[in-house]
Amino acid sequence: MYDEVDEHAAKRVCRGCGAEHFIADSGSDYWDYTRSAAMVCECDGDGDEEDFNVAVGFSRYADGGGIRALAITSRCVACGRLGYWATG
Repeated sequence: MYDEVDEHAAKRVCRGCGAEHFIADSGSDYWDYTRSAAMVCECDGDGDEEDFNVAVGFSRYADGGGIRALAITSRCVACGRLGYWATG
């Protein structure tokens, strides 16, 4: 999981195939590779890269005209810690 905090953009990387997927269409228009950072748990996981389960939630405007708020959260696979990751 990677985040570009200033632009509220996030992407996940599949541990099985390595494919990168931007979350909630936060892709190339907003992503800055020089300012992105990998998500790391305090437990240090496997010491190299972290594995997380990721969940995305959103709320819509009452009239259905779009997404009002988006939240991304995670759970560290190594220790089970739940973490708050990003909002937009």
